[in-house]
Amino acid sequence: MTPKRMLFRLYVRSLEWLTLHSKPTRIYNLPLFPVEEKQIDIITVAFNNAQLIRYQERFINKYLTDKFTHIIVDNSTDTIVREDLYNYCCENKIAYIGLPKNYLNWIGASTLTPQH
Repeated sequence: MTPKRMLFRLYVRSLEWLTLHSKPTRIYNLPLFPVEEKQIDIITVAFNNAQLIRYQERFINKYLTDKFTHIIVDNSTDTIVREDLYNYCCENKIAYIGLPKNYLNWIGASTLTPQH
């Protein structure tokens, strides 16, 4: 194995370790008590769109009649959206988990999309 390849593997392994050992930045309103047997857990990953989460919460409350816990897992890169979503979850008593920075996004979206 070439030294360049070994260095690249070390870099990737370091980033994986950082991501796996990072703690969530914020956790709010997560139920720490045992839940009932027939309760539904809805987990939504938010990414830079707080308005979509508001629409989803409105429709969940309108159409879902069972007992449920809604958990928002925030993976947003924009700090303004993160704060807006955190405040919305606090006001409406929705469980919120703010994920730490993703150290593995160095690839970039442009390399994943086909070029024409």
